Amino acid sequence: MFATKKRPLCRPRFRTADGRKMPYPIVSGIRPTSRKLLPRRLGYSRKGTETALPNIISRYIWWTEERGSIHFDIMVTLILIFMFVSPHYIDFKDRPVETVALQSSEVLVAEAGQSDGNARFKYQIRADMSGGPQAGQSEQERREAILRVVEPISGAVTIQNVEPVLDSHGKIVAYNAWVVR
Repeated sequence: MFATKKRPLCRPRFRTADGRKMPYPIVSGIRPTSRKLLPRRLGYSRKGTETALPNIISRYIWWTEERGSIHFDIMVTLILIFMFVSPHYIDFKDRPVETVALQSSEVLVAEAGQSDGNARFKYQIRADMSGGPQAGQSEQERREAILRVVEPISGAVTIQNVEPVLDSHGKIVAYNAWVVR
């Protein structure tokens, strides 16, 4: 009905209605009883200097620092140091899993060094590969089956050693064959 003039909660330059200067803001018409009730930024005293170490740690935990400030840069640096240095001192128990060919038609080939000046390779052939080595075969039949699989890939080779690859239940899932060209 009647237009009333709304008074701001906090007056600029902290002056009263009659123009007197005040050392505190007028908030909701309540005058603070002491200067300790003045609003402060978390962790800083009235003069802007930093307070105790627990306040700084609290600000780091709650991530209340402004981007681009020195404390923000310190927090990011601490995170990066943890990421790159901790694996050297903390055992996270993350080891590579024994790689086994996923499909029966795959053959994994890995370099296994040198033998008498010739290149040595390790071939891993799945036990369920058609025409490949099977668990019920004799050692000679298994070597011949491995040669039938490996020779089209690498040419004429000589088998040095054959070992079965077992899964966690003790079942043969593949064979590792070390061959020399």
